[in-house]
Amino acid sequence: IQNSKISPDMIANLPAGASADSITDGTCQAAKQAFDNPDDFSKKGGMAGMGKAMKRGMVLVLSLWDDMLTKMVWLDSETRSKIHPKSFPGIKRGPCSIQAGDPNTLRGQHPNSKVHYTNVMVGEIGTTY
Repeated sequence: IQNSKISPDMIANLPAGASADSITDGTCQAAKQAFDNPDDFSKKGGMAGMGKAMKRGMVLVLSLWDDMLTKMVWLDSETRSKIHPKSFPGIKRGPCSIQAGDPNTLRGQHPNSKVHYTNVMVGEIGTTY
């Protein structure tokens, strides 16, 4: 929900015809295969493992941060690959240039950055609006 408007889940169209509008073991495995990433999610127990971890209790952490190691390219730029071309699925993650997330530049341009989180709600799916 944003600005009192409910936005439906988007359908993720993965290569090889895999698509989904929710996270399942199958969609995670298809994405790992399509993007040629190691399937560490299944090794850690998949959705069942996530459910067990949630039953043990988790803490929601919200943060404003930057990343000196990867310069946040994994979020909204393009990841570098030694074996795949830029056109390979999963390389392009968003519209930003590789340099856009450089922490030294960002800190220089926005030295007093801060964030305020408001109206954060926790509850069963479909109960917090």
